[in-house]
Formats: sequence, C-alpha cells, structure tokens
Amino acid sequence: MRRQDADAVCADEFAGRLYAMDVSEKRLANLKPRLKRSGASNIQPMLISHENDLKVKRLAGKIDDVLVDAPCSGMGTLRRNPDLKFPASRPAASPS
Repeated sequence: MRRQDADAVCADEFAGRLYAMDVSEKRLANLKPRLKRSGASNIQPMLISHENDLKVKRLAGKIDDVLVDAPCSGMGTLRRNPDLKFPASRPAASPS
C-alpha cells in the first residue's frame, strides 16, 4: 500500500472498508478513541481469537490488500526492562 493509499483510507476518500483485526481486546479498545478523533468511519475494529478465526476466513477472496503490523523483535521491551533478558533462577545446588 502506498502512502497516498493509506492517507486516503484515513481520510475516508475511498468507498472501501478497512478491518483492524487483533487478538487483544485491549489494543482494539485503545484504537476506538483514536478512530473517533481521526474521523475515519470506514475502519472496522474486529476481535479475533487466532489467525484461523472464522471472521478472517469469511473474508477470503473478498479483500484486495492486506497490511500486516507484525510483532517486532522485542528489543524495545528489553531496553526498557533489561532484567527480562537474564531472568533470575534458583541458585545451583552446591556439591556435597
């Protein structure tokens, strides 16, 4: 998707619909106020349970493009929480 296409989606300048699917109810709830502020009325938040959810399968063959916001490496999380990189473990048993 070109930048102009993404801008058109946000500005409701096309007659299509954009489905914002996520497995996290919290992320979709956070999206709703942003959609309201943007004025975009053609974006449909949709909670799915997994990638093979029936809601996803129903759209097979009916959509033109897919934009995926894939998970990243998690390095930002490690930068903010360096303790996660080396989790504490039980001390090794001492030889008797």
